[in-house]
Amino acid sequence: FFFFLMIRRPPRSTRKESSAASDVYKRQVHGTEERVMEERKYEIDACIMKIMKARKKSVHSDLLEALRSQLKFLLQPNVIKRRIEGLIERDYLKRDDKNPNIYIYVS
Repeated sequence: FFFFLMIRRPPRSTRKESSAASDVYKRQVHGTEERVMEERKYEIDACIMKIMKARKKSVHSDLLEALRSQLKFLLQPNVIKRRIEGLIERDYLKRDDKNPNIYIYVS
């Protein structure tokens, strides 16, 4: 027990990054993330349309599963939902009248 008391840890550095440098870094990271998502948006739309053109009709969960298997990057479910809603607004897809969980390809 006494041995452990004799070993002293070196003092931790109290120096922190300057807030200006860290703010610049955060803005750069945020800007990069926005540009990446802007570019991926078109890839997501194209993938959804490719799947729906082949299937003509798909349940939401099946569409999500197919998207995850075809895309090389991970997506949050809310991003996919926004892309699907955008395609519905542009009349590329529509929801089934009886079950809103089913999407139908509009040719």
